[in-house]
Amino acid sequence: MRSRLPALQIRPRQTTDLGGDRARSYEAMLAIVTLVACLGAWSANDGGYEETWWYPVALVVLLLGFVLTWAMPGRRSSGWANAAVATFGAYTAWSFFSILWASDRGLALTGANRTLLYLIIFGVVTRVRWRTGEGTAVLVLWAFATVTAGAVQLSAAALSGNIRPQFFDGRLATPIGYANANAALFVLAAWPFVALFIDRTRSAWMRAAACGFAALAAGMALLAQSKGAAIGTAAAVLLCAVVSRRRAMFLFAVVLVAAVLGALYHPLFAVYDHLQAGDTTRHPVVLALAALAGAFVAATVLGAAFVLVSSRARFSGRRGLSLIAPMFTAAIAAASIIAVVAAVDHYGGPSATARHAWRSFVHPQGNDDHASHFLSTAGNHRYDFWRVALRQFEDSPLLGAGADNFAADYIRERRSNEEPLYPHSLEARLLGGTGAVGFLLFVAFLVAVCVPLLRAVRSDSTRAPLALGAIGMLAYWVAHGSVDWLWEFPGLTGPVLLAVGATLGVEQLPEASQRAVRRNLQILVYAVAVVAAVILLLPSWLAARDVAIGADIWRTDPTRATRLLRSAARLEPLSDQAYQVLGTIAERRRDWPLAEQWFRHAATRNDANWYSHLELAIALSKQGKLTAATVEIRRARLLDPREPIIADVANAIRTHGPINVGRLDRNIVARTTVHSAA
Repeated sequence: MRSRLPALQIRPRQTTDLGGDRARSYEAMLAIVTLVACLGAWSANDGGYEETWWYPVALVVLLLGFVLTWAMPGRRSSGWANAAVATFGAYTAWSFFSILWASDRGLALTGANRTLLYLIIFGVVTRVRWRTGEGTAVLVLWAFATVTAGAVQLSAAALSGNIRPQFFDGRLATPIGYANANAALFVLAAWPFVALFIDRTRSAWMRAAACGFAALAAGMALLAQSKGAAIGTAAAVLLCAVVSRRRAMFLFAVVLVAAVLGALYHPLFAVYDHLQAGDTTRHPVVLALAALAGAFVAATVLGAAFVLVSSRARFSGRRGLSLIAPMFTAAIAAASIIAVVAAVDHYGGPSATARHAWRSFVHPQGNDDHASHFLSTAGNHRYDFWRVALRQFEDSPLLGAGADNFAADYIRERRSNEEPLYPHSLEARLLGGTGAVGFLLFVAFLVAVCVPLLRAVRSDSTRAPLALGAIGMLAYWVAHGSVDWLWEFPGLTGPVLLAVGATLGVEQLPEASQRAVRRNLQILVYAVAVVAAVILLLPSWLAARDVAIGADIWRTDPTRATRLLRSAARLEPLSDQAYQVLGTIAERRRDWPLAEQWFRHAATRNDANWYSHLELAIALSKQGKLTAATVEIRRARLLDPREPIIADVANAIRTHGPINVGRLDRNIVARTTVHSAA
């Protein structure tokens, strides 16, 4: 007789790997703390521009990657992540190869090491097993640290009344020291908050606060008065609005932030006018800080209201688009009409406006790039920078002139009085420095990261907001970097690679069980890579540190300064920097035989540096060696035909007249200070 009792079904017991989950959480926490600390330190200290800041960070992140590989060697990245790391690695290797044909091999080594730093950051971040929330958290924490650092420094200056060091030519320049890069820093910091705001899985208070911080970051970017930042922001917003399936909420966030800042534009823009008029009191900065605080509160309240209303109304993307897209379109149309009317009224029509813009671009008035600000129509010398970079590409279309080998060629061929180290364009840097090979390798890297990012943005997955923030940061960095030098600031490039890498890291494949031999081999390969990177980076860091210390203490402890600088010259055998500092110290102490010795060493390492030949000519002239001095001053003039100091020294040598070394030193120091601030 068949039993009527239901058959007993035995199902496998579902278990969770608590140990593996806990280990993964510890891994993500270690990565978050390390990366936020390193990148946040860059944000607060000149964008990490100085080598003494970014070399140690490269080693710390490298150590982080080794620890993660040793602890969890079984992870597998997606195909696109592997392709991105491979293409970036190939571009890094090509940058090192460019040292072979570079005229200034020391600069080429520094440029290649900086590229290796970026590869380390990107490679390590893509290896972390991020959850979506953790990827968002690391970006938001970095953005919070960045905005906080900027606000604290600005507030401290306002309280002390000493606001001049915080601004250059009326534009907010701290914490980076360069107004355009400063604007880029805060625009990039706004994107993680926008991504958090449009993420419906987050709590209402987090999304509302994110809206407030986005407005605060954007407001601080406005104080820098950067046209490049405006171009980059417009390009990034347009791209995100086109590709995102959450465009309604995204456009609402953009319109809300723009409306709040538009309502408070007067105190924010008045700082520039007051400083240009010579008003160095703290009153306009205090008003700007009050406006920033008001923008934060207003955006937070409006963001909270939107989140609460939309959650109750079950706000859908399609319905939101029907409500908000017309508002956004109307706002853009109104702004465009106003701009067109103003242009017609001021210049006489579109064709006249275009002619005026082109004339300003090709033939700018004045010689200072920093004279350009957000609402000005003044040109700058980027046309001349790019002309020389294109000439470099034409001279060596396949190889380029060598990584970061732009300055000497520009000084020799320039039509302005500026002395930029970089061509103020990512594309010009790639083509002029690393040729078609380097350019194509970097383009391949961009393709390898953009394909999975666009797929993630278009998906319905929980990582879509994170991907939108990442692609917004990347698009902004590329667009603004096309007309400015952002690559050279690790504090700007690092966060972009962090955002992209974290998004790709979320897409990792499940861990594969591996035999002990294969796991040990993986650890061994990474250990060899770590050792190779340390061999490349550690001597350069120690040399940069010794040069910085030696240049700082030579007046109080000349013996130690000389020992450090000679050690730096041994550690960095391709660079002439240590010998230049030693020669300059000897020149300041009027020890002409020693100055001749050091500057001759510097010229031997880098014959394309006009400064070494100028100082060598002065040292030889002071010793009565006029024939040799004439040879050196002719070489200096060939390298820098427009330099008036060289002409003055050449005239003094030719007429056997006195050379006022003190006046020449003051002119060089004053000019160097201005160009560094710009």
